[in-house]
Amino acid sequence: MDEQQSEKEKKNFKLDKAIDFIFSDNPIKWLIPIIILGFFLRFIVSRNISALGDEMVHGPHAIGFLHSGLISTFAQSPLWFYLTDLVFKILGVTLFSTRFLSFFYGILTIILVYFISTKIFNKKVGLISAFLLSISYYTIRYTLMEMDLSALFFLCLAIYLFIDSTEKKKFPYLAAISIGVASLIKTLSLFFVPAFLIAFFLFRRDEKTKTNIKNLIYFGLLITLIFSPIIIHNYLWYHDSKMVDTYVAQYFDIGNARQAYAGLLGYDSGFLYQ
Repeated sequence: MDEQQSEKEKKNFKLDKAIDFIFSDNPIKWLIPIIILGFFLRFIVSRNISALGDEMVHGPHAIGFLHSGLISTFAQSPLWFYLTDLVFKILGVTLFSTRFLSFFYGILTIILVYFISTKIFNKKVGLISAFLLSISYYTIRYTLMEMDLSALFFLCLAIYLFIDSTEKKKFPYLAAISIGVASLIKTLSLFFVPAFLIAFFLFRRDEKTKTNIKNLIYFGLLITLIFSPIIIHNYLWYHDSKMVDTYVAQYFDIGNARQAYAGLLGYDSGFLYQ
């Protein structure tokens, strides 16, 4: 009888806790369903949408990339290929496993957007922001064999870490590392660096100008250090055959690259000033 009564008390306690949670002001009770919604929407797309043209290029290139010895490629940064090949070792080579990074980081970005919005505004805005991202057609449809959602996660992580370090009056080295990782996934992530550099002066006004400039230099050097495999790759390739990757070729008229990439996969003179 005592055991039955004790078991009944435990069940009642759990039920009371569940009821208290449902009727509490805890935002987690809303965030969890939002994450689950985002999970299922992205899972359905990643398992059922047929492969696009770019996916047929990126996906096969990732197979065996861990043993390739490459530090970069002619068109994309290398980290996505390494991570995707690592997923292959665990899940096998399937349509879903090739899209796994976009699926995984897409869900994590929902959580991250909630925390960023909560820091900047409040928890209600955080929940609304997370919900809008969870049902965002663009991010759902882009759960593909692409680097964009993975890079987006690390850029959002950099924003959160930058805000957090600013509040704690610490150097945002973790934010710099996150930007560096994003650039190793997608080179275009580097275009967000100027926004962080401006933020040093907008949100760290209490620090001396000389200190801000010194921190800016350290911040930039840390990103450059992490991005250095791609710089080294381009340097060695140019030294060997006067070639660079497509990103460098679009912005700088270097060696034979501009002519070699003309018309290739849609690449042309890009942003070169005529």
